Amino acid sequence: MRSKGALSILVLLIVVGLAGCYGCTGYNSIVASDEAVAQAWADVENQYQRRTDLVPTLMDVVQSAASIDQGLITAVKDAKKGVDGVRLTDTSDKPALDRYAEAQQQLSASLSSLTSAIRSDQGLQSIEAHRDLLVQLEGTENRIAVARRKYNDVVGEYNQTVRRFPKNVVAGLFGFEPKPGFTAETK
Repeated sequence: MRSKGALSILVLLIVVGLAGCYGCTGYNSIVASDEAVAQAWADVENQYQRRTDLVPTLMDVVQSAASIDQGLITAVKDAKKGVDGVRLTDTSDKPALDRYAEAQQQLSASLSSLTSAIRSDQGLQSIEAHRDLLVQLEGTENRIAVARRKYNDVVGEYNQTVRRFPKNVVAGLFGFEPKPGFTAETK
């Protein structure tokens, strides 16, 4: 009987040890996935910042060389102020993410209207500095789209990790929850 009890304890210790090892491995993979989400979000913010940094220079060139409707210029400046006023510190906060996305969408829409007006202004099209800025701005818009898509892919992988069994048990124990994806629309 004594050897049966010792064997049972040994089997129990092995099972607990294996569960502990799996728990550590599961935790580490969730942390790695969470860090990948943070990095992908930093890439999104980096591209948005690049666009925001281009706006003042674009506005200076447009204002000095064109007869563009002042309402469009004011709309872009106001949208830029809106973007500057919204900071997102936690991508798990869906309402804050929505406010951030809305501010970015307003800037995209106002820049799109301004770009359309600029393209119809023949005098402004001939200015080399403006053409260069417009190319940079268009390239940045493409980079933003790619960064948002990558962010959503990484969030999807993270969400699968924290929702699938058995890692969902580890995720629940350590407070990892699914994160919302980026849902801003580009028009």
